[in-house]
Amino acid sequence: MNQRAITPQESLVQININGQPLTQLLCSPVNLKELAAGWLLTQGIIDGLDDVSSLGVCEDEAEINVVLRDGYPPPDSEFHPVITSGCSGGRMDLRLYTLDEKPVASKLTVQAARLPGLLSAMFREHEASCPVRGMHCAALIVADDERDMIITRDVGRHNAVDKAIGVGLMKSLDFGRTIIATSGRISSDMILKAWRAGIPVVLSPRSITTMAEDFARKAGIAVVARLARPDRVMAGKTDRIVMP
Repeated sequence: MNQRAITPQESLVQININGQPLTQLLCSPVNLKELAAGWLLTQGIIDGLDDVSSLGVCEDEAEINVVLRDGYPPPDSEFHPVITSGCSGGRMDLRLYTLDEKPVASKLTVQAARLPGLLSAMFREHEASCPVRGMHCAALIVADDERDMIITRDVGRHNAVDKAIGVGLMKSLDFGRTIIATSGRISSDMILKAWRAGIPVVLSPRSITTMAEDFARKAGIAVVARLARPDRVMAGKTDRIVMP
């Protein structure tokens, strides 16, 4: 087998807003429109696709060009990215760490017994459809119809989550009825992404950081980390998880 076919792809991709460069992302060069849509939402640059006039990817996949709708203010020069704890160096706008956002308004609750099966389904689908190893995956799951599970992949766990959110945005999903699962650690930036999208439940087989726990409490998000392990960790609005 060709080794490049099984080696994870990684590219440097630039996001331009209204013809001006805003930032560059290290990512897997697939589903770039979805990545951009999710990233713009989770950075607080847009509130939805109605704020976007056009979104396109250059033929060489080195640039994503976004035009915001008339009258919608572009990001100002105060955009200061924080380099997150992701393996590929994710970025979050510094202002998101200090904004006083309202908690997620969703009333969603989920039976605890369902959660390990959702995580297993994400990994089964990922491994069945992706021959490349060393990739992170994420799943956006409609809580009352898990058959419609959106699976996305990237070398960066934060990018995989942005792609899943971007797909959900393009499908006009009600994020308040969804669960986001990630193959990676739950750090503060992952909770901020869920908070910006309005996703009430976050799952992972990995650990959660102390700052992520703090944000989950403020956001009204239920987090189940180290899922499927005896020492699972629950944080945030834990009453969203209905115990047997």
